[in-house]
Amino acid sequence: MVYERIHNPRFQNWLYDHSKFAAVMTVCSSANIQAIRLIYSELAGLEIFSAGISIKANKWIMWISVLDAIIEDVPHFVIQLLYHKSRSYYSVIPFFTLVTSVISLLVAILGRFYDALNASEF
Repeated sequence: MVYERIHNPRFQNWLYDHSKFAAVMTVCSSANIQAIRLIYSELAGLEIFSAGISIKANKWIMWISVLDAIIEDVPHFVIQLLYHKSRSYYSVIPFFTLVTSVISLLVAILGRFYDALNASEF
């Protein structure tokens, strides 16, 4: 956001008009980088969701989200898989945790793949 604020006049104007929303989204994005995408999603055609970030910033967000998936989702899945392999009896709760990990990893991979395909159009 700092780079965009300095180098992107359209984003500067948006940030001036929606500084409180930008602050909230910055805090939310510290937990998940994908949350920052909401500021330029043009959701429901509302101006608050039309930040107008640059192509460079969009690519940075995409690559950071890929790194986030590698750092967060893959180890979580590996730990669940190792736990599954080490137990002779596997109860329902760990099984559903493993299923959730698989679904989360698939969604992350497919989402990043979709972002990569659309990055050239942005």
